[in-house]
Amino acid sequence: QNQRASQPQGWLALWFPSRLSPHPAPNHSLIPASLALPEKQPLNLVFRLPISRKPNKHGSLRLVTHRECCMKDLAFFLGQITFILSLVVIQSTIQKNKQNNLGATLFRTTLSALRTLLCLLATAHLCIGIAHKLLLKHFGVTFSPQVWQHFDRATLELAAKSWPTTTFAAGLGLALLPFLYGFVSARMAQLFKTNPVKHLLPATVLVGAGYVALFIRMPQIPTRLFVESAHASFFKKPATESLSPAEKDFLRTHNIEPISSKQVSFTALKPNPMARNLIVVYLEAFDILYTNIAPGGFEALTPNINALAKKSTVFRHWYPAGGWTIAALFGTHCGTQLDPGSSNGNAFLVEKFADHSPVVCYTDILNQAGFKTVFMGGASPRFSGKGDFLKSNGYDEVVGREWFENSNQLKLKMQDWGLLDWELFNEAADKAISLHQSKERFLLTFLTLNTHYPGYPQNSACGPFNETAGEDPLRRGAACTDKALKQFLARLEEAGVLKDTAVWVQSDHAQFPTEAKKRALGEKGVHNRELVSILQLPNQTTQSVVENQASGFDFPASALDVLGVGTTGRFQRGMS
Repeated sequence: QNQRASQPQGWLALWFPSRLSPHPAPNHSLIPASLALPEKQPLNLVFRLPISRKPNKHGSLRLVTHRECCMKDLAFFLGQITFILSLVVIQSTIQKNKQNNLGATLFRTTLSALRTLLCLLATAHLCIGIAHKLLLKHFGVTFSPQVWQHFDRATLELAAKSWPTTTFAAGLGLALLPFLYGFVSARMAQLFKTNPVKHLLPATVLVGAGYVALFIRMPQIPTRLFVESAHASFFKKPATESLSPAEKDFLRTHNIEPISSKQVSFTALKPNPMARNLIVVYLEAFDILYTNIAPGGFEALTPNINALAKKSTVFRHWYPAGGWTIAALFGTHCGTQLDPGSSNGNAFLVEKFADHSPVVCYTDILNQAGFKTVFMGGASPRFSGKGDFLKSNGYDEVVGREWFENSNQLKLKMQDWGLLDWELFNEAADKAISLHQSKERFLLTFLTLNTHYPGYPQNSACGPFNETAGEDPLRRGAACTDKALKQFLARLEEAGVLKDTAVWVQSDHAQFPTEAKKRALGEKGVHNRELVSILQLPNQTTQSVVENQASGFDFPASALDVLGVGTTGRFQRGMS
């Protein structure tokens, strides 16, 4: 908090603190200064620039202070008291008005309608407060456009499938709460019959003061954050705007050519690529401290990743391109950040991603260059619009939970989110071997699941999980993923795939800053933002360490470089 004044603001600050940033400080008036890439860089990409003139005020992955939590709890409590007192005042007024003339009847009808509305508002306020506490506990975030991007039908179906009893109880409680508020207010109104002046007047004053405090003087109220973030997500004008001639000229000085529609072109393939094919393994929320690559990391938790690092290229200071999965996938595919506050709710991700996507991704380039492109993941591709994004940006095939559920053998091994890593790595190995045998150049990408919060350590290959003995689910999930990766690479080695295929193992994003992460990695781990990024080239047997600071934004240009594919444009952020 004390360093905030000197830190870059907006979304870039979430991923690149100024003391760690590999790029110059951003210029929020138009575009980040990091766009000034060296002229000698051949691997960049043409794109349609998304401009956001106002930094998003809803920080996504910022640790919430204790003071802020207390203020939000106080605001929530005052809100509930205000709603209940309002209901009591209205109910008391209705009970006192016993006249039967037309005016009195209309007055009672109006108050009854207002009472119903307040019951619904009180219910919504309570639910928002509970949701706010759950977000802080499990994800370390408050209401933001990031949250709204995950609020869709696929999310609700996942919740109902994973926690059916809890979902049913929550739905039943939501339906009954308005009636409960009405019943309680009617009972409390009976107290005012004995001395209405003594009780009703103070209650009315408290109600008025409560509304003033809630909606004017207390910006930390969860309901207010809820409404503001929803408005930013669903009604904010998309950030992809038409550019003036002056703005276009300014961008061209940074070797960026703004275009009005998706275009892609690539130069001839380089004669000596580092690899013919590429396999990208995204490790879900996999902190570098699970390994011994970074000082202070676990020495023996992930021995196979540690062994892989000793015969590969290790990017020692690798930072995320996004704070959650879809943002990280977007950044590592397209070389620019996903601004969740710049789109109309989930329309950017779900409804017509191809029409809204403001960038061309490296997978578009590979697709046009003749590569077979496949994405696999244990979770549903419908979640947060992941499948729509991948299909509209260069992937020929997207495989996820629904595809695996068609197999009776795999269906029995499904967990809450989908297929866990041991089975997923086996399926990915089958696909890689099949693609290699086809003689086509290919890109195979897959995303793991074991280290997704709260941790999924139940893989049969890892033995029984004993939480009562002190085992941590996130650490155990990381260890299981490590074993699955070893088996995966062994199968590829045996099939001869690795003779001409590079494997890039990288974390998609950091684990959310929660108590669960603190338990798994300690106090230091909560604030760590460095990720795993390991590139094994064909026939590489010795370690090469890249000490330069880099990020997922650098991945697209780097991946094209590995495969020997050039482009005629530039990525917005990052370089090979």
